[in-house]
Amino acid sequence: MNENSIDEAQNYVKQYKMFQKALNFIDNNNDKEDICSEMDKLEFKILNLTNILYEEELKKIQREKTTFLKEERLKLQRLVDLISSRINYVDTALKKHRQFTGNNLEHYTTKGENEILEYKNNIEIIDKYRDNIQNRLKFSNDIKNLDVKISSANDRIESNKKNNQQLERRMISLLKKVFEEYNCKELEERREEINLAYKELGYSLEKAKENVRKAKIGNSTDIIMECDNMLSSITLEYEKYKEKKYILELMDIYDKEASEYEELLEKRETINNILENITNSEIYEYIHEELFKQYNTIKLEQQDIDTYNSLYEERKNKLETIEEIDRENRSEKFEEVLGKYIENERKYKEAIYLEEQKREYAERQKKLLREKEIQEERNRRQKLLEAERNKDIEKMTKELLEKKKNPVLDENKSKDFSIKINKGNDLKLSSSPLKKKTSLPENKFKEDYSMPSLNTPKLEEESFFSHKEITDLNSDSGNKKESSWF
Repeated sequence: MNENSIDEAQNYVKQYKMFQKALNFIDNNNDKEDICSEMDKLEFKILNLTNILYEEELKKIQREKTTFLKEERLKLQRLVDLISSRINYVDTALKKHRQFTGNNLEHYTTKGENEILEYKNNIEIIDKYRDNIQNRLKFSNDIKNLDVKISSANDRIESNKKNNQQLERRMISLLKKVFEEYNCKELEERREEINLAYKELGYSLEKAKENVRKAKIGNSTDIIMECDNMLSSITLEYEKYKEKKYILELMDIYDKEASEYEELLEKRETINNILENITNSEIYEYIHEELFKQYNTIKLEQQDIDTYNSLYEERKNKLETIEEIDRENRSEKFEEVLGKYIENERKYKEAIYLEEQKREYAERQKKLLREKEIQEERNRRQKLLEAERNKDIEKMTKELLEKKKNPVLDENKSKDFSIKINKGNDLKLSSSPLKKKTSLPENKFKEDYSMPSLNTPKLEEESFFSHKEITDLNSDSGNKKESSWF
């Protein structure tokens, strides 16, 4: 829409407002009808001109190309906002016009009104997909954390199993010792007798209790006492056989293997019930404290099993939720709306990943190149040092060979020297002939000045007299005069 059309629409609005104000000052109905008719025309023109502007903006947005979900969602939201705004504008304008003029203008459908529901639905699908991705990531992290907790709970259960095995061994050892000490094997031989006596005494006990109840109704004290004595006697005998019967049951169950926790707990509950029925026996006093302690320990392990089962169930539920999310994200409805954008995002992420890989590879190559250059520089310096060292060795070898070939020249050269010694007075040696008083043997002089062998470590020092040798020579000439050399 060009600027002239915009200016034209603004002029129509100004005229419309002017006629609107004029209605308040006109009483003639014919004039009012004429003004209302003009206002109808102006309103229709205003709606048409603004509709052109609206449709141009709508087409502009619809033609926009989008690559990623974020861009498509923004485009859809702009379309929804634009269409909703236009519909609201038209409805408001027609309603106000009807209030001013009393006339109903012909209502027309706003372009895009039929598509707005589709746009909104696509926005919901995009938002649901993005929420699903976030929730899936959250549930995946939850499952990782649950795996750690489940592993820890399983470790506790495994530790409990080992502890239970130790408790079982201790219990079996304890009861075996007690059974031997109290000669309980005899009871096994009398099992049928004990069971029969227990059953009969149980029946007799019930009858004795019934007799006591009847005796208390209208009978003498002697009869009541007699019934009570009978009841006491039967009860005492019954308790003895009852104790033996439960000890037999304990002997039957104590060494039975229980591989699973439920079996072990059931076994310990049975043993605990047996103990509660033999509280008056000596065996009870011997074993009850240890067995009750073990039973309570085993019973508390149920908490670790409940924790494991609860964590496992939670993990299972979250895994099922992830599967539901994946099914929804792969559904035909989602694929139709999101397919190309998901593929574009996948390619974009892949390109980013490849670019990152290239960058890391380039960085590694740079680092390797720098390390190679440093190593080459080290090698170069090492070679230079080795070459210099080889030159020195070669030079020294040549000098030694030359000296070995010409020992006389070396001896003559060694005579031309000068040594200064600070010992009270300075001693000076020169190549001038020695005085007669010098008692230095000729052979020694030749011996000291002889050419050293190639194996001698310090070549230069052995070519001359040391301070010690001079002192020794001076002592050989006698102690009468220190200056006998001169």
